[in-house]
Amino acid sequence: MSTLIELIDDEFLIPYEPELGPGELPLRSICLTPGFVDWVDNALDQLPGGTKQMTLRDEAEQILDAFVRGDKLTGNMYKIKPEVGLWKLHTPNLRMCGAIVGVTKLVLVSGHHQSDLHGKNTTKKYASIHKNVLACMKKLRLKPLVGERHEVL
Repeated sequence: MSTLIELIDDEFLIPYEPELGPGELPLRSICLTPGFVDWVDNALDQLPGGTKQMTLRDEAEQILDAFVRGDKLTGNMYKIKPEVGLWKLHTPNLRMCGAIVGVTKLVLVSGHHQSDLHGKNTTKKYASIHKNVLACMKKLRLKPLVGERHEVL
């Protein structure tokens, strides 16, 4: 099994650097796959939604920063398939999917606009995400933690 430090050193994962206020310390950590970073850098600004006050990039950063700060995410973190350790961070416009791989450690694999996942074939769309996240975890040799939110965070 790989460690996050090894995967970061080998550039298979990129640590998320949150915007924390003075005196704030991170209580959790997020690592991003290169595919997730590519989605943020190249697709996120092209997606519909957002406002002048809050772009989709701002929306993504806000939820990622909240996760790292240790904020309660009751309405913003949902289990996709907790029996295999798959989770998503949920904003009004975005769904960011990955796995919890250690207590307080989240690896994000893919990002999606909410409109791409709803409507027809929602179950098939999420099944494809499940398959992608699990394949990524296997490739990275990471074992997702399974269980309810209070058991893994």
